[in-house]
Amino acid sequence: MGGILINTDVFRNIKRHYFQNYFIGEKEWSQDIVFGKSLIDAKIDVYCDTDVIIGHMTQCVLGSEWDKDGWKIVVKIHEALVNLPQPKEG
Repeated sequence: MGGILINTDVFRNIKRHYFQNYFIGEKEWSQDIVFGKSLIDAKIDVYCDTDVIIGHMTQCVLGSEWDKDGWKIVVKIHEALVNLPQPKEG
């Protein structure tokens, strides 16, 4: 879980195994979803600052490729392929 502030009193009010992934059939529920649900179940207020930008960690393949416009950075996440333009120098 990326950028999160948690008052330590929260852990006295929810069940243990705070940060676990769960599977229901073949569907995986990530730790942030499971933790958030445990907060809601315990009637603990959750706040979100939408002005803060936080990235997300995931497995990806990074590479580069050349085309008519020059070098590009290639990012593949699962089946999605993203071509990023090379930053201009200067």
